[in-house]
Amino acid sequence: MPSGKVHETINTGFLVAQAAAWLGGALALPAQGVWSYLAGFALGTYLITPDLDLAERQEPRPLKWWGPLKVLWWPYGMIFKHRGLSHSWVLGPLSRIAYLAILAASAGLLARFDLRALILEHPLEASLFTLGYLLSQWIHLVLDLWTQETPRGGRRKRARKKSSLGI
Repeated sequence: MPSGKVHETINTGFLVAQAAAWLGGALALPAQGVWSYLAGFALGTYLITPDLDLAERQEPRPLKWWGPLKVLWWPYGMIFKHRGLSHSWVLGPLSRIAYLAILAASAGLLARFDLRALILEHPLEASLFTLGYLLSQWIHLVLDLWTQETPRGGRRKRARKKSSLGI
């Protein structure tokens, strides 16, 4: 399993490459849409990552970015076991967003925030922000899967066939 630093480094490389592609003219998107996408990608890379499910047992790298607010993620770490539902392709990212929304709602922070209106007024930006967030999560999961399947040393062991006797 890659360390948090490896995850951040690879995701940051993707982030820089995508920004450079846009600045170089390879991506024909309006500036506001690109900034929304990059913000979603950065949020998913540094603050709201699949490894927050370790918050109660360890101190994963994303918690350092939360500073004193890292304690808010301890219950999430108690609820989700590492590499369980929190590491799934769709439910994992949604579980973190839902958890954060519940925290914000319980603190009264969502009382004056109309997410529905924001999405309706800026559908392109909202879609690109979501896409950036999800892509950052999926890169994390691909790295986890890739390193799970490739043992150290880079060689895969071949499974031995069992005889009809089960030996």
